[in-house]
Amino acid sequence: MKVSLINYTPDPEKLVAAAARLCYSPMGAEKILGDFAEGEAEKFLEKLVELGHLSPVEHVSFTFAIEGVSRVLSHQLVYLN
Repeated sequence: MKVSLINYTPDPEKLVAAAARLCYSPMGAEKILGDFAEGEAEKFLEKLVELGHLSPVEHVSFTFAIEGVSRVLSHQLVYLN
């Protein structure tokens, strides 16, 4: 089996924190994305997890290519999505 990472969300912590902040902020998205101090996004994510507010995590994506697996396995992976 061969697994390759094809694409991913750069700076996923910052994106998730910004998406969550955007729900409650009067600022626009561009301002929110650029408005994080060092380590602030990570602390905000910890708070989101504590509160059980996990839907902003859905903004992050990782795309993999998987080769050399059976058709049965590939159908299971499709079914799980």
